[in-house]
Amino acid sequence: MSNKMPPQDLGAEAAVLGSMLLDPEVIDDVLAVLPDHSAFALPANREVFHRLVCMHRALEPIDTVMFKQYVERSEVLEKIGGVAYIAELAESVPSAANAAHYARRVREMHQRRQVMMALMVEHTLIQEERGEEYLDERVAELNKLVEAAVDYGRGKTIDSIADIEFPIPAEGEQVALLDIDLPRFTSKGYGPYRGDYVIVGARPGTGKTALLMQMAHATARDGGRVLFFSQEMTKKQLRLRYLAQMTGLSAFSIRLGKINPGDWDLIRTAREALNNLRQNLFIAPYHASVEEMTSTVHRLSREEGQLDLICVDYLQLCKTRQKWNGRNELLSIVSSECASWRHDGACVVAASQLNRQSVQRGKNERPRLEDLRDSGSLEQDGDSVWLLHTSGTPPTGEQRKVGLEVAKQRNGPTGEEVLVFNPKRFEFYCGHTPPGETLIDMGE
Repeated sequence: MSNKMPPQDLGAEAAVLGSMLLDPEVIDDVLAVLPDHSAFALPANREVFHRLVCMHRALEPIDTVMFKQYVERSEVLEKIGGVAYIAELAESVPSAANAAHYARRVREMHQRRQVMMALMVEHTLIQEERGEEYLDERVAELNKLVEAAVDYGRGKTIDSIADIEFPIPAEGEQVALLDIDLPRFTSKGYGPYRGDYVIVGARPGTGKTALLMQMAHATARDGGRVLFFSQEMTKKQLRLRYLAQMTGLSAFSIRLGKINPGDWDLIRTAREALNNLRQNLFIAPYHASVEEMTSTVHRLSREEGQLDLICVDYLQLCKTRQKWNGRNELLSIVSSECASWRHDGACVVAASQLNRQSVQRGKNERPRLEDLRDSGSLEQDGDSVWLLHTSGTPPTGEQRKVGLEVAKQRNGPTGEEVLVFNPKRFEFYCGHTPPGETLIDMGE
């Protein structure tokens, strides 16, 4: 066999570690590609990676100074090459934006080394003349090396059916169903359920953001942990909407400070209620990529515990670091990434615009399931697809009837519920009108 150097890219290894030192937010992205330190060819790099991951999981702050102090306490500073090597790693990349790309390169080199080891085993098999039992052992070793090379970083994908548990609730108990303040809708089994990926499709101005906000508030109020990604509105704009929703006052009046003296008690009560959700409702404003959103999901789950609901408003505004060709492919990448968050038990609800053909049919035409079919793989990705619709154009600010159709549900019924939407309060009701309110019936 040749004595040439095993496949390795020390520059990529340094870039991964430098990115982790520069921006600890990318560590979850890296771990998704490199689950452990064994992929690094250089022993010092394996040690640095291991120590950075230990700090990350212990929620310790990470930068070059903090890392130096950490490895000094662990008595491995010299083992990794001293202070000079830490500084060299930190300077190896200008930014951490391409950390996942470098990690994939490190994984590729690791897989190549594993294949080379397998070829060395194969060469030994050819050269040695041993018994059949010895040959069987070496073949088994060869197969293990090849499998390890192929599977590294992909995680366990196969389980015995006997090892897969599904908790069956007792009669009358709905452990997987989230309360979204639409009792008639949820009582029919329409969802939403923990562990499902729900697509809410609607034309602009129909209330899809308000519906997601209502779901988030109801779940958090009941003790669930909720992460709300808003790619469209700022944190302050969302808080303003929640104040309007909880007080019954218009967002416009609150924003201008046009509040009657008797309504200030409502404002104070709403603020106290929002403050009580400090550990339950988390707002994440605009993210540059869906990969950053995944890192936020992982970090919040690690710091606060398992999430019950993740809302995305809305899919067409999300980006990706991956290369893509056309809007459909971009949406497919974004949707697949969002769908992956449900594997930890959270319900993921993502708002989506409908395609152009839906808009061209006119506002009096109901949306259809096929209106998502040209939007990447949304229809295929979703465990449930909800279509929110209204007919005609109501007077500005007037509440109206809307239809919420469950057009698809993998493990439950489909159907439609007529709701009432109050745009001043950004709130939906199940077929009733609050006292003192009028209802605009747009018809079907």
